[in-house]
Amino acid sequence: MNGRERFLRTLRLQSVDRVPNVELGCWGQTYERWEREGMPRDAETTFGVHRGNEYFGLDRWEAVPVKVLLYPQFDEVTHYEDDEIIIY
Repeated sequence: MNGRERFLRTLRLQSVDRVPNVELGCWGQTYERWEREGMPRDAETTFGVHRGNEYFGLDRWEAVPVKVLLYPQFDEVTHYEDDEIIIY
């Protein structure tokens, strides 16, 4: 089963050989820990769109730029703000 077949079958709730394996990114501290735990320094550690990642065994995936915003747009009004949060 190739990646496209796997993805489509997953969306259709059909059986697959394994679930698609994708990642959006990691915290900087995660990379540092992986290196301390033995990950090679030259390992590809970017999780870019439109391609998989051979080192981590991630599947290729695509993205479609779709804006899902309210229409019409509303003006932002800040209701509460402190050192940790902003409610607007």
